[in-house]
Amino acid sequence: MMISTKGRYALRIMTELAAAEGEDLVPLRDVARKQEISEKYMEAIIKSLVKAGLVIGLRGKGGGYRLARPAGECTVWDILEAAEGSLAPVACLEADRTHCARADQCLTLPIWKGLERTIRMLDSLKIPHAGTYSNPEERRKNYPLVIEKNGFRVVLLNYTYGTNGFKPDAPNVVNYIDREQIKKDILAARRKFPDVIIACMHWGVEYRSFPERSERELADWLIGQGVDHVIGSHPHVLQPMEIVKDSRTPARHVVVYSLGNFISNMSREHTDGGVMVKVVLCRKGLRRYIASAQYSLIYSSRCENKQGKEDIRVVPAASWSEKNQKASFSIDSALIKYVNNTRLLLNGSNKEVGEYIFE
Repeated sequence: MMISTKGRYALRIMTELAAAEGEDLVPLRDVARKQEISEKYMEAIIKSLVKAGLVIGLRGKGGGYRLARPAGECTVWDILEAAEGSLAPVACLEADRTHCARADQCLTLPIWKGLERTIRMLDSLKIPHAGTYSNPEERRKNYPLVIEKNGFRVVLLNYTYGTNGFKPDAPNVVNYIDREQIKKDILAARRKFPDVIIACMHWGVEYRSFPERSERELADWLIGQGVDHVIGSHPHVLQPMEIVKDSRTPARHVVVYSLGNFISNMSREHTDGGVMVKVVLCRKGLRRYIASAQYSLIYSSRCENKQGKEDIRVVPAASWSEKNQKASFSIDSALIKYVNNTRLLLNGSNKEVGEYIFE
């Protein structure tokens, strides 16, 4: 959905009140003056925020408003929902919707529920995301994704081979692997004057330890079109990673064919872990280059919580493996097996991408 002026102004009101957290009530006219918004228009918005339990107010002389809860507990989703009404992507997910007679047989309902939960979580945690959009206009405004870090301007592209047989209903947009569209997106990325362009590709064959020829060819094509580095996922197991040298320029490009699983409850062999990849980028004048590219193994360790249920926690696999092997008995033999087997694969197949130990 498109966020209206009402939603945007609600966020601006809340940021003003958050800035004054712990102080006296803030008069609405002061907020209106600072934000250059009509006080009359703000009165309608503030009523919605009060009704939602986000704001407490006192009318009359000496009155004003303050947050009803700590600023850290006020999510963007809650604020927008208070101002805009339901943010559900489809009508059947609205809170006051009567039960749908087809809900038990509907194959798409879980997809919409998952979409709503994911968007809500990412937005509430202020995590930037790319690849799926509510409508074409949202994609136009927010894609490609630009992230600025330590003086570097990084542009992220994101594509998938498919969506498990389901196609999004209009107006929702999913970035599928379409070379003509990718060409246009790379051109748009270049217009943002990036230091580096990274393509994240959801591709490959599940449970295969090596990439198919099609993935290698697509990675080469992406680099030829102007992408600097390629990060792949989807097979659920690790695949080799390499630094590819450009035949036309001195540039070098990191290609990771599959990161494996970051967190996993899968029982199939080799699916219980993955890697974090660290690429150190440098700039010298107009030249951007890779100083180093390394990976660190991670593992989904299973343990029992206080309620007697299984918990999964992500641990730095290499350092935990060493502690396990030095112990008088093996705490997690599966972890040790995973580390040994993975090192055997990557040490023999990686090109210029070595391991670092993450504590």
